[in-house]
Amino acid sequence: MDPDRHSALGRAGNRATQALKSYGRMPGGLRLAYVAIPVMVLGTLMPWIDFDVGDASALGVETMPGGLTIAIAAVVGFLLASRASERTLGDSGGVAALALLAIAVLGAQLLHLVLEDTSPGYGLYVSVVAALGLFAAGVLIYGAAPTGSRPPEGSGGSPLPPPD
Repeated sequence: MDPDRHSALGRAGNRATQALKSYGRMPGGLRLAYVAIPVMVLGTLMPWIDFDVGDASALGVETMPGGLTIAIAAVVGFLLASRASERTLGDSGGVAALALLAIAVLGAQLLHLVLEDTSPGYGLYVSVVAALGLFAAGVLIYGAAPTGSRPPEGSGGSPLPPPD
């Protein structure tokens, strides 16, 4: 065996071990989000619409809501990755809000299919469950985030000056 290849494999194994250890030290909400995001995207690569003609189906990626779901997952992933590097997750209310948007888009697609008497595929359900998990992750992250700066004592709790 080539010694350079062995050392490259050893370095890759060490990196994988370090990644798993850092994943284990993450807060629960962040871990849930990092699982929900790829599952939501994988759900769009599965059948969303099952047609009654043979084994025909349409993947989630082939629909407009599927594209929106992928875009939402990408934005949430970028938001979490950029915030995790700063060790601040104060904007994680955005994670929950974007997850609610995904739930609304997926729910509208599901309702549309049911009203047209078309069978929803299992991929749509996978994406819905992942979006619900992402919402729960956003709520958990937001609840664990530091509250930030508070108004000074005696100011009435409002950062605005008192009215005349």
